[in-house]
Amino acid sequence: TPPDDAGILLGITRAKIIELAPRVGLSVQLSTLIVSDVTSADEVFLSSSLREIMPVVRVDGAQVGQGKPGAKTRELHAAFRKAVGLGDAALPWEDLTP
Repeated sequence: TPPDDAGILLGITRAKIIELAPRVGLSVQLSTLIVSDVTSADEVFLSSSLREIMPVVRVDGAQVGQGKPGAKTRELHAAFRKAVGLGDAALPWEDLTP
């Protein structure tokens, strides 16, 4: 994720994700990203209060990872939903995947 001084919104969803990531085996790095960082990643997601964690499977027409939401994104989103009191409900984007 970009560093706090990069002009991004320092939202509560982002803060909770940064807190939860190590619990699902993910490290968090604060750094400025370029397109090739994103397109070469195994998994990518966006976060927001409305969308929670939204997988990204294409950027500028280039496939990200396997071209579908990845296991770590699913695991992190499930942990996020439990942490904020949404329990084991289906992930809101599940019905959007092929």
